[in-house]
Amino acid sequence: MVRVWLLQANPERYDIDGALGALDRINWRVPQHTAEIDVDDIAVLWRSGRKAGIVGLGRMLSAPAADICFPEEKPFLRQPEPGKATGSESETDRVTRAPVGVRRTGFVPKQEVASSVLARHHFLRAPMGTVFPLNTAEWSTVRMLVAADPPQEQGWDHEQGALPRPFAWQERSGRVHQIPGGVAGYEATLRKVLAHVRDASPGQPALHGFLIREFAIAASYAEHMTQFLGKASLLRWSESTAALTHHAEHWLATGDRDYLVALLHSRVRFVGELLGELRQPTNAMALRRAAHQHYGMHWTTAAQIDRRRYWLEATSMVTTTPRGLIALTEAGRSLLDRLELEPPHPPVPQAAPPAALPAALAQARPLGSSLVSKPQAHGTVEQLTADLREASKDSANPSRFEQLIKDAFAFLGYEAAWIGGSGNPDVVLDARLAKGEQYRAVVEAKTTSHEAVGENTVAFRAIRSHMRAHNAGLAAVVAPGFPGRLREWAADEGVSLVTVDNLVELLRQHESVPLGLDVYRHLFKGSNVGEIAACAEEQRRWLELTARALGAMVREAGTEPHLLARDLYHFLQREQPPEDIEVVLETLAAPVLGVLDKAGDGYQICEAPATSARRLRVLADLIDASSKEAMRHE
Repeated sequence: MVRVWLLQANPERYDIDGALGALDRINWRVPQHTAEIDVDDIAVLWRSGRKAGIVGLGRMLSAPAADICFPEEKPFLRQPEPGKATGSESETDRVTRAPVGVRRTGFVPKQEVASSVLARHHFLRAPMGTVFPLNTAEWSTVRMLVAADPPQEQGWDHEQGALPRPFAWQERSGRVHQIPGGVAGYEATLRKVLAHVRDASPGQPALHGFLIREFAIAASYAEHMTQFLGKASLLRWSESTAALTHHAEHWLATGDRDYLVALLHSRVRFVGELLGELRQPTNAMALRRAAHQHYGMHWTTAAQIDRRRYWLEATSMVTTTPRGLIALTEAGRSLLDRLELEPPHPPVPQAAPPAALPAALAQARPLGSSLVSKPQAHGTVEQLTADLREASKDSANPSRFEQLIKDAFAFLGYEAAWIGGSGNPDVVLDARLAKGEQYRAVVEAKTTSHEAVGENTVAFRAIRSHMRAHNAGLAAVVAPGFPGRLREWAADEGVSLVTVDNLVELLRQHESVPLGLDVYRHLFKGSNVGEIAACAEEQRRWLELTARALGAMVREAGTEPHLLARDLYHFLQREQPPEDIEVVLETLAAPVLGVLDKAGDGYQICEAPATSARRLRVLADLIDASSKEAMRHE
């Protein structure tokens, strides 16, 4: 499947006319749609500015990669690219580019293009960006207007044994999604999905339906899975029809694990770099710290580390040592020597709201944040987590650790009671949910000055007795660590083992993205912290999407009377599905919020963002007060 892209050149920065007169190839910057562009795709070359119009055609000679411009392009660089202060572009300045074989055509002015089916296209209405997709009808119109064909050069052949070259860091995706089948089944699942796309060329609903039926997953899971495969340059879409990239075709034909992992590394941040951090075995928390300190990845949980780890385990690049550390295999060490890694760089400040988001709204508390009570006895979450770590090692004073466990679960939203003493559970938790969904759990707290408690420390018979006495359906043990055999026994007994590190991660996550007790139920089902982290990540995605969508609405308010979800889809660089954007817009237009007005099929800003922020704070405070009043009357 060949796709068509309009590539925009700013004549104030690049002499596109001079370049087309002298060159047969240009290494074009492609900061948008980077993972979708493939070898042999067609390019329509557009000059922006006062004399805007079509000036040439081209063909992609290879997939994009971090690179410098071709030496022969230097005379045509008029100004440094955005972000550079002075001088012309340096040869060492690597950004994501696609080499394009180019050909000058007759000039087609903007006015002529605007009178065709392209009149409502974003490169005419909102020309922000460099790369714009064209559909079949739009390409047919362009071809008729220019009365010429694109160059017929074949793309550069894939060199034997060569690995995919990485995008520039800023163009790589920050998120990894897991796929069905468990770690042992990742490759089989991926092969089945790609083979189906190759054989059936399904539309988006058909592909989602196939995934839901074949793997018994939810619709949202299927949607996020296909999005990730697109960001990894394994799938791409043309007018809602799925097709394989040449990378996917190569992996299907060869089954080359090195190639698959190198492709993930080239499209996703901190994949090969994670392998680099494993030159000495370590754990997930240390990897998350390294991702933050060296690469500016501000993850609040280890979920993204775990998802990368699952892919690397599935391809036999990493393994788990008997001590529970993550380590390179020989295959992983061999591949690491072949990968081009991003050099470590200082952590950037925590991501601020988008520039277009007004300060008043950016400072607003997240919806519901007033419902998250601070751990009063400890002042801050950081103090509570520090106290937890310290007390977990103090075997001379176990009651202090028990009370801190109670405080920690109370912060998560449970009604928590410390009991303790001989013959009693240490802590009893109540999850106040809807009838039929409520649950109670008993928690045992175990201290040790070692890395893990002893195998005989946990009395499962006593825990079962506590559960019966307190009518609890769930149980957990919290300790600094657990030996392997104890984990096996706990699984047989249905008791969850929660490390102090797990609980600390959960507290930090809850401070930034509070979740409900129905989600935290996973903690008592095999200590499934990965599922909780995934829910937190999804909730954060919705919050960030809401902020970015509203920022775009504010930014475009002066140029467009109203905007549709599909308009924002393009403004947000196609990073989120239009269906999700529509949900956000409908929510913001609901009477209880009133941030937006519905205008026909679109939406428009109806008030100052500071007013919206104030209303959200009032709503959060009212919910908080109402819940406290209800508790007093029970």
